[in-house]
Amino acid sequence: MLQRLSRVLGMRFIVEVAPAGDTERASRLVLPEGVEVVEDVAMADGSRVLVAAG
Repeated sequence: MLQRLSRVLGMRFIVEVAPAGDTERASRLVLPEGVEVVEDVAMADGSRVLVAAG
């Protein structure tokens, strides 16, 4: 679905899912120019879901 939306809208979508305790990797994430974080959710178990689009 994201691939189709990307093609039609001309946008890039980035979704990163990290397990609990993987905070170092999340802090190193560098987004391409024009891509902004849409949602950054820390789950109750410590895992993290980040969604960016642009």
